[in-house]
Amino acid sequence: MSKKKTWVKKEKLMSVGDCRYCKKELVSDDSFVAFANHTKAHYKCMKEADEKVVGQK
Repeated sequence: MSKKKTWVKKEKLMSVGDCRYCKKELVSDDSFVAFANHTKAHYKCMKEADEKVVGQK
């Protein structure tokens, strides 16, 4: 029979980079997207920018 795990996984918060749109810092627990050119953005910022582009068409 296997033993129970006695260690607890610690949550690590890391800086991912700056948002492509609002230029604020992204942290690993934020909701974000990564683009092919290796930039990152908050999901909310990207969604708002997409809605502006779609609204202009």
